[in-house]
Amino acid sequence: MAELEDIDAPTPAPRAGRSGLGLLACVLALAALACSGYLYWQLVWRAGDGIDARFEELAAEFAREEIERAATDEAARAEREQLADDLAAQVQVLATTRAALARSTAGQAAAVSHAPRDWQLAEVEYLLRLANHRLRLERDADGAMELLSAADEILARIDDFAFHEVRALLAEETASLRAFEGADVAGVFLRLGAAKGLIDQLPLRLPEYVGERAEADEVPVGAPADAERSLIEALLARADGLVRFRRHDLEARRPLLPADEVEDLERYLRLALDRAQLAALRRDQAIYAASLSTAADALDAFVDPTGDAAAALGTEIEALLAVDLAKPLPDISGSLTKLRDLRRVTADNG
Repeated sequence: MAELEDIDAPTPAPRAGRSGLGLLACVLALAALACSGYLYWQLVWRAGDGIDARFEELAAEFAREEIERAATDEAARAEREQLADDLAAQVQVLATTRAALARSTAGQAAAVSHAPRDWQLAEVEYLLRLANHRLRLERDADGAMELLSAADEILARIDDFAFHEVRALLAEETASLRAFEGADVAGVFLRLGAAKGLIDQLPLRLPEYVGERAEADEVPVGAPADAERSLIEALLARADGLVRFRRHDLEARRPLLPADEVEDLERYLRLALDRAQLAALRRDQAIYAASLSTAADALDAFVDPTGDAAAALGTEIEALLAVDLAKPLPDISGSLTKLRDLRRVTADNG
């Protein structure tokens, strides 16, 4: 019984192994704590040193910016002071100039007030000279008439009998301008341009067939053939009735244009009308009339006159040929000459 009890009773386990594991765990915990402390020292203390250094750099940079801003403000203040001084000087110069100009204007007004009549007469002479230039250079009768009317109004305000002859000449010259009807060069130019648009529609002249009834020489009934004529004479007489030769002694007929020369005819007509336009702008009556006559001759020779376009173009060319570009202009220089003579006499007497 004693042996059985000894066998069943558990034997206590040795504690040496557990104590070793606990010691190892303690060592590892201390090592982890040491690492954590080292890392904390690296993160906190070293980072703190970097933040302090960065803060010092920012403070230095801020100080430099403050110094630069102060220098800039000082330069701007100096520049503003300089601009203020310059503005004050300019204001002073402007005030001086205005005062001088006011004195000069007052002097000129006083001088003009002593001789308003001379200035008005000078204006009348200028208007008359301008009217002569407008009529001669631009052939503008309406514009010249308006200028003469303005000059007459000034003479009416002067109300001096010494210039009665000038006003009489102005009335005659205004009437001559009112009766003058010059050629409308712009209208002629546009009409010629419209006429050129009809060239493309022109029909060419086509050959004409004129039927001739051959008169047959009939042998009288009952007359013997051998007695009147022979057989050969009868055949010749019949052939002479079939073919007839006509002579045109009044005018020479031009041959019909082939198809490849139709474009040349169109260019020829356009060139003639272009020359007429240039001559109209230059008021060259000789070249203008010659160009239109050339176009009319080509139109009659090579174009079918029965077409609407040909009839319209021919009618327009005839109407344009009646325009007189070189119509003489009226003379309006008498009033200007008389006014100059009177002013010269007045200046010599004064």
